[in-house]
Amino acid sequence: MSSALGWALLVAGLGGGFLVLVYQALGWFRTDAWTSVSVLTGLQWLQVRWALLPRNWHDLHDLLGNLPLMIVLPVLGVLGAIVLRSRG
Repeated sequence: MSSALGWALLVAGLGGGFLVLVYQALGWFRTDAWTSVSVLTGLQWLQVRWALLPRNWHDLHDLLGNLPLMIVLPVLGVLGAIVLRSRG
């Protein structure tokens, strides 16, 4: 069971990172401007209230605004797969 979930996390993370890259590339082809998509942008797309209007944890907000989503998603997928593999 955990092996299948690990593979699903790995594929979702890698696929999500690839889709974010494709989204950015398509925008670049259309406008000649690279759109930065950070972890914070992803949280804002998901309507996370704290990401839209932070009242605390401002340094974390700034950090997530500088982390590229296309890098973080695959890293989380790989780490999740490793953790699940080590447990099973």
